[in-house]
Amino acid sequence: MLRSTFRRTAVLVATAAVALPLAQYAGTADAAAPDAKGARNICSSREPIQASELTDGVSTANCSLVGRLVVSGDMAVVVPLAGHGVQGDGVTTAGGTETPSLAVENMNGVVTARTDGSLAPEGGTTTAKLSGWPSACNDGSFTYLDAGHAHKWTTKMRWRYQAGGTPSRFDKAAALKQIQAGMTNMRSGRDACGLQGTPRANSEYLGTTTRAPGVAVKNGTNVCVRSDGRSIVGWGNLVNNLGVTCAWWNSRGHLYEADMRIKPSSQIVLKYGAGCTNSLDLQSLTTHEWGHAWGLGHVRNPSLTMHHFLPVCSYAARTLGLGDFRGMKSLYGLR
Repeated sequence: MLRSTFRRTAVLVATAAVALPLAQYAGTADAAAPDAKGARNICSSREPIQASELTDGVSTANCSLVGRLVVSGDMAVVVPLAGHGVQGDGVTTAGGTETPSLAVENMNGVVTARTDGSLAPEGGTTTAKLSGWPSACNDGSFTYLDAGHAHKWTTKMRWRYQAGGTPSRFDKAAALKQIQAGMTNMRSGRDACGLQGTPRANSEYLGTTTRAPGVAVKNGTNVCVRSDGRSIVGWGNLVNNLGVTCAWWNSRGHLYEADMRIKPSSQIVLKYGAGCTNSLDLQSLTTHEWGHAWGLGHVRNPSLTMHHFLPVCSYAARTLGLGDFRGMKSLYGLR
């Protein structure tokens, strides 16, 4: 099994505190003594915490990091309450900028941040590069959302759709149908490889909502904001991504919320027209993002649904490859 290489970017001793509203995500001004190694005093600063600053670890015993923003490239997450973790993952297409996955846990008084390295094959997902990789049915590679940590749902994933944000060029019902189909593709292990069995992953659509998903854009980054316990799919601007999913888990590694934000880009379509050149299928995109919601991470092989870059003018990602299927099987078993 291929696993992405994660680097431990910090070990931070923290005390519990309440979450902060969006306007305060820049940080807190709690006082603390300078770190013994002379590092920037993260506790007293109001600046976002860069993952690169935390490589050696910073003690914050005299302040709380809950509600602080941790940034890696154009992905950021808000430090969750004690006993919880969060990760943000995105997807784009060939020619786009790869966004690193970023996970932050606040467990047992310690806050840790992890990012992945580049998972894209050199040159992106052009047709020429695809020819050098095993076919989707001959590559069993998969990774977990937070490498080395198998977070999964132990209850039904119950979710709602923020229909009001649907791009005006789409019929709302038709767009929702494609998003629901993406869920079914991943949850049921739909494949074109003749694989046997169905993952034991259960979900329930609860209808529409006026609430927005817990994904925002702030200061040039995609941000996983604080959890509200509701899983919501909606639309909104994104940085260097066409879709971003944020997922939260508890101290037992059980996922309990997954929010998805889709960029209302004209590149995204419900069906390809004649002479397609640069369009991306909504159902394919959401199949990938639902993979993150269920606990899967990115893989290197562009033939697999969970590769970071989705191919244009293709419906291939609607069906899982061997690795995608094995990932769901590893987390949920088979019926």
